[in-house]
Amino acid sequence: MILTLEDNGTLQLVSLKNQVKKLRGLLSSHAKLITCPIELKPLRGNDRHV
Repeated sequence: MILTLEDNGTLQLVSLKNQVKKLRGLLSSHAKLITCPIELKPLRGNDRHV
């Protein structure tokens, strides 16, 4: 069991298993927002030797 601080400022005692489930759900719902802004460009000529 672990203590968590809720958004409204109260403390709640929850099982670690339930907290992990909650975090996984939160992360998966925001997974679309986590993107890699790297643009891949094809290599040309001398760029291959860098």
